[in-house]
Amino acid sequence: MRTTGKQCGLAATGDYQPSLRSPWLAAPVWEALHHMIRRLNEDGESAAGELLARMPEKGEPLRQLAYHLYTLCERNRWAEDARAYNELIGVWHAIVTASHEVGHKGESLELDF
Repeated sequence: MRTTGKQCGLAATGDYQPSLRSPWLAAPVWEALHHMIRRLNEDGESAAGELLARMPEKGEPLRQLAYHLYTLCERNRWAEDARAYNELIGVWHAIVTASHEVGHKGESLELDF
């Protein structure tokens, strides 16, 4: 099972815009994860955080899937594939921080007085 890059057909998909998808066609976590990895590799943590800010409800499922896929790749000795998931997991806190700096789309801020 190979999942990263061109093997999933995600390498040449261009700028991923989850907010442009219809609600009933919400991006699967699998697809979103591989776009996050691509964004992290191409543009860094801040860009990955911007992408996460567009789909904050997928944050925890993305992290969990990356961890599970990393474990699967390690068990099968797919070191190259495991690296992409491990890199995402390793900087996850920075990605979440960057997403909060940008502001989550579709969330309203409430002030308690």
